[in-house]
Amino acid sequence: MTWPALIKNSLHCGWLFFFGVGVLMGFLRLFLALSVIAGHAGGSVFGFAGVNPLYAVSAFFIISGFYMAMVLNEKYKEISPIVFYKSRLFRLFPTYYIGLVLALVVSFAAIADRFGGLSLGAKFYFVFQNLFIFGQDLSYVFCMKTA
Repeated sequence: MTWPALIKNSLHCGWLFFFGVGVLMGFLRLFLALSVIAGHAGGSVFGFAGVNPLYAVSAFFIISGFYMAMVLNEKYKEISPIVFYKSRLFRLFPTYYIGLVLALVVSFAAIADRFGGLSLGAKFYFVFQNLFIFGQDLSYVFCMKTA
């Protein structure tokens, strides 16, 4: 099929068939991530404001849930759950620790100031949840006191 015919068919059938699901989901995730960044920046980034960051985060979680279900059903269908969790661990932790170190370097003063106001138990919990990526949401769910 020639390029003009392919483009014509994609316009007729929709962009989904021209680009594929993966590319469109990638663009959607990029759009949502940029919306969250713009929200954190307090308005826009390079003139891009996107959608409300709260909606962007929710949509990103929904898409990620569908994606994880697809991965589990296709790639890890015949493999044990331990292999899946090892794979996720080796994929997530290196990037997470790089981001954690960068965050500490960039905003050490603010983090140290906030950390200093925590109780001893909260300090242990803070270190635990940031080292192991486990329980980070529980402090918000249970409205734990910081002092």
